[in-house]
Amino acid sequence: DSGNDGMCCEYDLGYFAVAVDDDVVKKDAKFGDYESFEVMGCGASQPQPTPQPTPNPTPQPTPRPTPQPTPQPTPQPTPRPTPQPTPQPTPQPTTPPPTEYSCPSGESMVEVQVMTDDYGEETSWQLMSGDTIIMEDGSYGDNQMYTKQACVSSSACLDLVMADSESDGICCDYGNGWYKVLVDGNVVHEGGSFTTETDTVQVGSCQVSNPTECASGESLVEVKIKTDDYGEETSWELKSGNSVIMSGGGYDDNARYNRRTCIPQSSCVDFVIVDSGDDGSCCDYGKGWYKLFVDGTRVAIGKQFGSEAEHSVGGGCASTSQLQSGVRGGGSTNGKAKKKKEKKEHDKQFHPNKNDG
Repeated sequence: DSGNDGMCCEYDLGYFAVAVDDDVVKKDAKFGDYESFEVMGCGASQPQPTPQPTPNPTPQPTPRPTPQPTPQPTPQPTPRPTPQPTPQPTPQPTTPPPTEYSCPSGESMVEVQVMTDDYGEETSWQLMSGDTIIMEDGSYGDNQMYTKQACVSSSACLDLVMADSESDGICCDYGNGWYKVLVDGNVVHEGGSFTTETDTVQVGSCQVSNPTECASGESLVEVKIKTDDYGEETSWELKSGNSVIMSGGGYDDNARYNRRTCIPQSSCVDFVIVDSGDDGSCCDYGKGWYKLFVDGTRVAIGKQFGSEAEHSVGGGCASTSQLQSGVRGGGSTNGKAKKKKEKKEHDKQFHPNKNDG
């Protein structure tokens, strides 16, 4: 075997056999490069066989390697981010608070402060210039502090009308309420204890600062108005003879108004109030009224007066010591049917849209 590895067994299972008369006398496979032997007792030496070339072994197919599973990569731990220092916020410039009592040149700041009593809903007020309401507030919470401000002309004379619907003020039977009026930061009036429905004071550039400061020999006449649901129907005049001393009208609905003036103590002046709807200030269309005061004393009052009511007041009038409740024109009714008829006629003429629907 030229390959010197016999016929078995590294490269398959080959062998050889020698038979004589079909009897196998020799069989072998493993023999290096050659093997010799005698057959049938031959004495003479046999020539050595010519070695046959050993065929190259058929190469075995190289087995394909079994693919090894690709190992999953070991996840590397995510490094924790290095915390960045939190930047300090850039401080914003602080806006300075508005200057107190700052008004344009030629104007003053009027401030009304109210501390309510145990019944704050009874309290309301108006700051007025003539018949014009500058500011107002009311129907408050109990035992609470409230403040309101407005810029007004420095030359204005204003009326503050502080009202308590139960006529017991805001001090001291039911709590310790009070009110203050400040002009440019200075307290010019304070109060709280009053036993009328309203307490009125003047603030600003006024010749008369309270009911006791008319000139010597003069009396202060004060007119207070509370309108009904149709304030525009109400108007009035305070006259001395044919001269009108002061007047008012063209009002808002359900609003309060206050006017005052000084008259000679010896004079007698006439107050005339008119309702163009011929139904007074009360009570079919709201609960309005009017009141007259002379030197702080109430001398006349009215609300149900039909088309017109008139009062004479002043030291020169014989009846000013009595509380007047005069009625002139309209306002009287004769029975329920007549009143209902008049009310329908009033609605039709003066309030055509009032009962629509």
